[in-house]
Amino acid sequence: MAVVREVAVSDNTILVKVESPKRAALGQREEWLPYYPGTLKRATRKQLQADVELYRGLLQQRVAEFDRIAGELTAYSRNGQS
Repeated sequence: MAVVREVAVSDNTILVKVESPKRAALGQREEWLPYYPGTLKRATRKQLQADVELYRGLLQQRVAEFDRIAGELTAYSRNGQS
């Protein structure tokens, strides 16, 4: 799911600037994509919220993994290991 932020129209091209929870989770910015009729479907607020929650959960898992690794590195340095 994504949110269309802007639309640009020229003589032969239509571009849409999209933002999505997935792109945000991957640290990617909004992107201009070519629009083709029939490619966009309207999403409900509930569907977008579900995407946000999905990627929020995945990011929280990654943070927990980073914390575990950092804790192990701290333990190794306390034991005199490098």
